[in-house]
Amino acid sequence: MARRKARGRSKAPSAYIPDPGTHLGSFGSPREALDVTFGYLGEQIRVNPELSELGLMDWTEGAMEIGEDDPRAVTAVKDQVRELVHPDDFERFWAAARRHRQRLPDLLQFMQDLMSALTQRPTGRPSDSSAGPPSTTSSFADDSSSRAVATLEARGRPDLAVVVDETARSREVG
Repeated sequence: MARRKARGRSKAPSAYIPDPGTHLGSFGSPREALDVTFGYLGEQIRVNPELSELGLMDWTEGAMEIGEDDPRAVTAVKDQVRELVHPDDFERFWAAARRHRQRLPDLLQFMQDLMSALTQRPTGRPSDSSAGPPSTTSSFADDSSSRAVATLEARGRPDLAVVVDETARSREVG
């Protein structure tokens, strides 16, 4: 028996538009300030209590417009370290880094290590040998961060790709 096609278009329900002045409710959940420390080249340093992935997202957004050979790339890394380290401890952190002749790759590694410790996940890129099939669940955020990571790596910015990846991972933990 052949099925008949429905004629005409089905009507989608009209969108609800609230009356002007209507209060739609309260949204968002406040987070507790971080109260954690880490050791850095013999110094006890506090994590910025206001650290969240929003600051990391802002930094990544600005850093994507800076080329790897652009002199602003170095100051962008310093800005990100400021985002990670407690404001009262930053000068001590920076003095220790200078005293121990740290280089840009050292600071990038520090950022990866700290994010890994905060999210309790490794920050390295996955190896070629998988521990099993990939997860079948995926969210829009996972997809967009994966695309951003791939774009950054294709542009020769694996340093920024790691930060974007860690931002996405911290959302899963938060």
